Amino acid sequence: MLIEMKKLFTVLFLFVSFHCLAQTDSLQVVKRVGNMGVNKPLSIEYGGNPEHQGHSEVGTIISIRKGPVHVVGARFIINKISLPDTTVFTLNIYEVKDGKPTANGLYRPVKITGAVKEGQLNVDLTGYNIIMSDDFMLALSWSSGRGSISFGGGMHGGRSFHRNDNQEWERAPMKLGFSALIAVTHPNSP
Repeated sequence: MLIEMKKLFTVLFLFVSFHCLAQTDSLQVVKRVGNMGVNKPLSIEYGGNPEHQGHSEVGTIISIRKGPVHVVGARFIINKISLPDTTVFTLNIYEVKDGKPTANGLYRPVKITGAVKEGQLNVDLTGYNIIMSDDFMLALSWSSGRGSISFGGGMHGGRSFHRNDNQEWERAPMKLGFSALIAVTHPNSP
């Protein structure tokens, strides 16, 4: 039942996003980019340390062939989670230079509150008007004090990175199951 509800939510989200975006003078095509799939058999776990109350952050490079694009959604594959239900996640989008993340491209943080569960975490970004012209990194950060989280991953796809407490980014040992839903605008033919 839960899987059917997630599929229904995803289809409804795509339909509403496409319908809202298609009401303009140009045709906008909505598509998913990044490390795709609805589940990933491999996991990379990030565990907390009760003596460390900092933040952990992980992200995946999202390649776009031709910009600008409107980022309207994000999906994160979570294989296992034991973080407190009060954990607040922050979604960030970083600019990419020479294949590495640089400056945060968001003018305001995207906070994700409420209990995050195993499976697909879908985030609606239509209200944030995020426009990207080049490749970017889709990232998720959280307080790393207690508990752990395992993200689905694989060996193929966009490069993934991780860091603690805003230190230097390091390459993750595998590609994380993060993807973005983007709208690409094509002018209508007269």
